[in-house]
Amino acid sequence: LGFMAEHFYNRNKNEKTNIIYPDLIYRYTIAKKRIDLQLSVMNLLNEKYYVSNQFNDFYFYQSRFQIRPRQLIMSVKFQF
Repeated sequence: LGFMAEHFYNRNKNEKTNIIYPDLIYRYTIAKKRIDLQLSVMNLLNEKYYVSNQFNDFYFYQSRFQIRPRQLIMSVKFQF
């Protein structure tokens, strides 16, 4: 069982952006058959955008990227 997360925090005069992008992975191994089963859930909280702000006294720059919605991925790995 694995848990990964990325945390992004931006603060400016008018707003704060505090976003967490967690992923969850579960892996099960069938030792006799040498098979790995893996279930992954990406973007667990289903965030829609990644937003980054940069600013100083002369300018304000904001980049906003639309990201994939929550994904469920199942994979099977065979070892010969």
